[in-house]
Amino acid sequence: MRNRQTALTEKWPERVVSAAVWVMILVMTLGITAFAGSASGKKKTLLKQRVYDMAGIFSQAEEERLEDIAAQVSEESGMELVIASTEKTGGKTTEEYADDFYEQGGFGTGKDHSGAVFLIDMENRYYWISTEGRMTRYLTDSRIESVLDGDVAEYMADGRYGAAAEAFLKDTGSWIRKGIPGGQYIYDEETGKISVYRRITWYEGLFAFAVACGAGLLACRGVIKEYDLKEDPRARRNQDLAYRAEAAYVLRPFTDQLIDQKVIRQAIPRSHPSGGRTGGSRPGRTTVHRSGSGRRHGGGGRRF
Repeated sequence: MRNRQTALTEKWPERVVSAAVWVMILVMTLGITAFAGSASGKKKTLLKQRVYDMAGIFSQAEEERLEDIAAQVSEESGMELVIASTEKTGGKTTEEYADDFYEQGGFGTGKDHSGAVFLIDMENRYYWISTEGRMTRYLTDSRIESVLDGDVAEYMADGRYGAAAEAFLKDTGSWIRKGIPGGQYIYDEETGKISVYRRITWYEGLFAFAVACGAGLLACRGVIKEYDLKEDPRARRNQDLAYRAEAAYVLRPFTDQLIDQKVIRQAIPRSHPSGGRTGGSRPGRTTVHRSGSGRRHGGGGRRF
């Protein structure tokens, strides 16, 4: 019996080491599996198709490059960028086709489907940008015009459609990195409703907090000083009696009499900022319209 206990005691450190080794192996296995799953998910996101060359105007190399750039900009911005080309719109305008393609393809991120599509319409000879969600805040009318009239217009005129799509992705990514412009607002061209984008910078919030705290402290100090009667109990009692002695109320009849009246009516015309989606727009303005499904899109285009 004693020899058996001695043998067990001698094997105990070996068992501890063995158990520790197995635990380490298990932890490493789980870590590698989790990392592989994360990498697989990221790879899946990066490999999501974002280029749809239905008109066959891109070479294989151009299509692969556009996929890479679109995936990179989409990952960095948290919004989805899509490239498309078509030879037939089924009787739709380029704007209608771009909006429907974006919606029916299920593109965009978040509940507001944030993102944009760059469509090259070979039937109507138009190239068009359609935006939705948060992208409408970044790509204002003036910024869209800048993209359309920049390198994109030059490449489209030369028939270099792949280079035009690449210029769109790079210019859009540059505008996104610059952030939402100051004074940005959305103008619904159908209802006339204006939605202003409001934000508070960190230093504005800090300054407002400091001012509020200072005002509150001053007010509290004034009230405490005004009602501080600890110096003399007799003075405090006399003050209470004096206050009560003056307390009284008197009811007097009072009536209002109408002497004269004059009413002036003047129509105030409702004004909206001028400009449009194709030229002359104000900085910060994004003009939106309703698609056939009722969703709001911004955008603009040019003929080539």
